Amino acid sequence: MDEHISKYIKDLDINSPIDSAKFSEIINSIDCNFPDAYLDFLRETNGGAGMIGEGKFVRFWPAEKLIAYNEGYGEFTPDFFLIASDGGGTGFAIRRKEGTFVSFPFIGPDEDVIEDVGKVFREFLAYLSLPYTQPDGSEYEYDDDDMEC
Repeated sequence: MDEHISKYIKDLDINSPIDSAKFSEIINSIDCNFPDAYLDFLRETNGGAGMIGEGKFVRFWPAEKLIAYNEGYGEFTPDFFLIASDGGGTGFAIRRKEGTFVSFPFIGPDEDVIEDVGKVFREFLAYLSLPYTQPDGSEYEYDDDDMEC
């Protein structure tokens, strides 16, 4: 895995890897142009949860749950494939054709609220590492209660 990506994910509690044949079977069954760096990350970690730098909490879903977690959102987000959440109301996805990263609320994910958050996986992780800014411009300070899901 790229050393820059490793630095971003160093504080994640990662999952146990799955069998490489099973991993390939899952990924090949999904109609999405997954970026190679994301696939390398998922292959090595099988997802995980935690803070990215001083920024946001993220829960990257394990490969074996990706399809099931996307079933409920398919009709609302046909151009996107969800890969993670913030443990609350925000989903992180890949644009199926372009392979770029976006963020949007689980409730009401229309084009007006979809935010482009990275052209490549490393850029997406850099976005996640930025402190969360509230609508009034102040930084949100996380506490232990925010980490429980």
